[in-house]
Amino acid sequence: GPLVELDNRYTFGKHLQIIGSTMGPIEAYRKVMSLVFEGQLKPTVDSIYSLKEGVQAIQRMAGGGTAGKLVLKV
Repeated sequence: GPLVELDNRYTFGKHLQIIGSTMGPIEAYRKVMSLVFEGQLKPTVDSIYSLKEGVQAIQRMAGGGTAGKLVLKV
């Protein structure tokens, strides 16, 4: 949402950076997603986890070093 609250002391004390993106216009999103659904563009998947393995997936993501998306399957 448009309103985000955070404790800036934590961000400053941990020397963290906040980097954002506008993600582009909605038409660009629609075009990219149509390429994905047509099989012409394939997202990179690092790992696939079951929902029961959700905690492990979050730990992997938090640890860094992933190369692509983490997928949770039902």
